[in-house]
Amino acid sequence: MVDNQNVRASDADRDRVATALQEHCAAGRLTVEEVGERLDRTYAARTLGELAEVIADLPPLEAHPLPVPTSGPRPVRSDRLPARGSRGGGQVALRHQAVSWASTSLTVSIIWLVIFVTGGGTQAFWPIWVIGPWGATILVRALTDRFDR
Repeated sequence: MVDNQNVRASDADRDRVATALQEHCAAGRLTVEEVGERLDRTYAARTLGELAEVIADLPPLEAHPLPVPTSGPRPVRSDRLPARGSRGGGQVALRHQAVSWASTSLTVSIIWLVIFVTGGGTQAFWPIWVIGPWGATILVRALTDRFDR
């Protein structure tokens, strides 16, 4: 029998964990920074065990439901996002990866600029080795997802 923790995770599994993280953030259990870090780990996870580690310290959402307002319209909540390849599901994961790429690109570029300005200015623009391959990977995924539909 296969250990459930070693089973490969699907995009739908990652999307469910990402949704849970966002709901825990809305409930005040996680900060925006913590959600960002955990989303990076979520979309990098290869097995169900790695996904379980991302949310291991959080209670099940059903155990602590968010309060429902007594007046006004009730929010519509979906327990799962559409699977990758269906309309919208893969775009959520791709959007998170693009945001991670952009923020990391900005960070390493600023680090390079500070080093360049403060006297280490003979160095080539080394952040391209982070920005280029990662950006190309995201671009290829965006294009292949677009034509897979």
